[in-house]
Amino acid sequence: MDMFSFSGRANRMDFWLVSMGLSFLQVLVTLLAGLMIGMLALSWLPAEQKPIAAAAFGLIVQLLFLWPITAVAVRRSHDRNMSGWWYGASALFGLGVVIAATGLQLLSVPEGENEALIFDALNLVQIAIWLVFLVILGFLPGTPGANRFGPSPNSRQENYRAPAID
Repeated sequence: MDMFSFSGRANRMDFWLVSMGLSFLQVLVTLLAGLMIGMLALSWLPAEQKPIAAAAFGLIVQLLFLWPITAVAVRRSHDRNMSGWWYGASALFGLGVVIAATGLQLLSVPEGENEALIFDALNLVQIAIWLVFLVILGFLPGTPGANRFGPSPNSRQENYRAPAID
């Protein structure tokens, strides 16, 4: 299993192992780095700039884990005989919502009632899209046999024959 490749197919087990493993590692790295930054590296920054620096570091950590998590989701989409661009479009929508909300917070733009309502509606749409993709990628079986993206990732299990015992 190549965690960085966007070509080929990934079965549900590969999807869950990579997604959950990297998500756990991502949270652990973010927490440990946040503790270290809070105690050591940011002691020279003024108090109002520490949250911005911590958010910037968190964004860097997110970007480091983005490639392999996206790669396994695209390969899993291929196993369902779907283009990886479907997942990419949903990820770009979610990224746009996050960037817009973060940008407004960093620019200290006061949120009015209408802006908050718009972001809440966009977040609900984003959550609905992610839930649909979670069901499609995480729970529905892949296309049996070969499809336009390659042979079945389960073919190694399907064609496996145990060695004869003498």
